[in-house]
Amino acid sequence: MAEKYRQTFEGAVASFSMALKEAPWRKVTTIDDSTLDRTTRQNKSTITEVFAEAVAHEPSIVVIDKLEAIAGSPDRESGLGDSLASVLAMELDKLKYKQVLVVGTTSKPNDVDKRLRTPGRFRYEIEVPIPDLHARIAILEVLGDACVSTYDYPMEKIGERTHGFVGADLEALYEAALDSVIDRQYEEEEKVGVHALKENGVLDPSSHPLLEPEGFDKGRTIADVDGKAVIEILQEDWEKALLEVRPTAMKEVFIETPKVRWTDIGGSADVKDALTQVIEWPLKFPEKLAELELESSKGILLYGPPGCSKTLTAKAIATEAGLNFIAVKGAEFIQSYVGESERALRGIFDKARQASPSVIFFDEIDAIGASSRGQQSGLNIVTTLLNEMDGIGGLQGVLVLAATNKPEILDPALLRPGRFDELIYIGPPNLEARIEIINLRTRSKPLDPDVNVAALALRTDGYSGAELVSVCMEATKSYMKRWVELETLGEQMSTTEAWITQQDFDHALGKVVSRITPEMTRRYELWSQGASG
Repeated sequence: MAEKYRQTFEGAVASFSMALKEAPWRKVTTIDDSTLDRTTRQNKSTITEVFAEAVAHEPSIVVIDKLEAIAGSPDRESGLGDSLASVLAMELDKLKYKQVLVVGTTSKPNDVDKRLRTPGRFRYEIEVPIPDLHARIAILEVLGDACVSTYDYPMEKIGERTHGFVGADLEALYEAALDSVIDRQYEEEEKVGVHALKENGVLDPSSHPLLEPEGFDKGRTIADVDGKAVIEILQEDWEKALLEVRPTAMKEVFIETPKVRWTDIGGSADVKDALTQVIEWPLKFPEKLAELELESSKGILLYGPPGCSKTLTAKAIATEAGLNFIAVKGAEFIQSYVGESERALRGIFDKARQASPSVIFFDEIDAIGASSRGQQSGLNIVTTLLNEMDGIGGLQGVLVLAATNKPEILDPALLRPGRFDELIYIGPPNLEARIEIINLRTRSKPLDPDVNVAALALRTDGYSGAELVSVCMEATKSYMKRWVELETLGEQMSTTEAWITQQDFDHALGKVVSRITPEMTRRYELWSQGASG
């Protein structure tokens, strides 16, 4: 017996069905939740009859689709309940020395009743991997054909940007790009008129199955390649499609698509260089790392005072490297029921592996990774986190990022080599970084040329990045207040009033004060010395 994990039900069933056609089975039977929608007694009878038929026609095969829905774990609501797991276990036990193969498929192996995941029942567990880069490119090329041109943005580039996509996701992406072509051409049609389009030639819808028949009257973008009319998918169509279609494996836990780049974060060049090295080397130069026997880091801990761009840094890492991003808020992760936090944590790592290369970002990791000090619940969560990072299967293609303002309370086991082995301090920005942050936050605003940004940066020594942003916002509000007062009176701003002035920043600095004390900074330095020593 074998159990197959699936990123999507359709992908696993389709691939397995192809294998079935090449095997000399006398009988192939499928059981799924749609065929077991009657009473428990009738469902039990159906399962018993299916297995009896399989034995009578051996060699035969029984495929059980969505196994977790039919025979889920007793401690979870699993659709058809614990009673069917019992009857399945009994029928599987009867198959000893019989030429009957039973295959179960599931996307949630941890939700399958544990009694079935034992030798003699589902003996082998085979994970169906998601397509790698070469497989994704091959799938995209199969989806395309002679009458669709992607010369503007080759399939290789799309393959590089679709980490974690399975076949069904890539098909949805391709169709979304074609929809964008249709919408774009429809807009052009409204501008130039139907007659002009017909003069340029219109593609026969029957020549491409994905385009017929609905909506063909919208027209198509036509290009000429080697003398043949083709539909041309432009880069803008792919960009639009990538915003609409996300990997199936990420849908349950995907929180956002980061759009933060290094240029959006002022300063911290040394931090950016260190993170780029840790993250991009394994992705771009894996063969060289293997040749030099250098292992990539599993985990990176960002620590430092509040408001110093730790979360922005994590998002920029994922954006710049093109990684799928799973964000977990530590404080919101703690569940009321015993075992729920651990189960959810395992599920997040499962999703990250399916959608690799990916980043799991634990914000406020001290909420779940603090030293337990005798508290069993905290110990269980830390143990689960350690097991996932140390697992036999490893974290291939998964990087664990964490941020904390309280590194000293973390369980020391998390900081051992092979876990969070990169500790990066993100402190208050230096003078150069403060100048860059102020310039970033005022570049689109009417800033008075007489405002001395360098002098402002000198006055804000010890401010965090978030506090500098607040200073710029308060100065802008002061300008806005002045504008509203004059607008209400029906008066125009004078030349000197139409800017965010030095006085506005003076007012802002009076309201926003730094909360990072020298003692706080010293505490992080002492902890760093102890952690590295």
